[in-house]
Amino acid sequence: MPLTFFEKDVNIQAGERIRVARRAIGLSQIELAEMLGITNDRLSRYESGKILVPAWVLMVVEREAEKMKVKSKQKSVRQS
Repeated sequence: MPLTFFEKDVNIQAGERIRVARRAIGLSQIELAEMLGITNDRLSRYESGKILVPAWVLMVVEREAEKMKVKSKQKSVRQS
């Protein structure tokens, strides 16, 4: 069944969130795909909004990005 306009829009936004978070973490698509236990092709299709992004993928990626923010803040506090 084809995606509705709303589903396509949500997918594109979710894919962009994954891409931004992945880059913030400093991982390549291949590295993140391995971490998630999925293929690089699947991650690429998530990021481009071509297929539905499962909620668990967003949660894992955003959790890792949040960990990086915390580590970065801790590092900058130590350097001050």
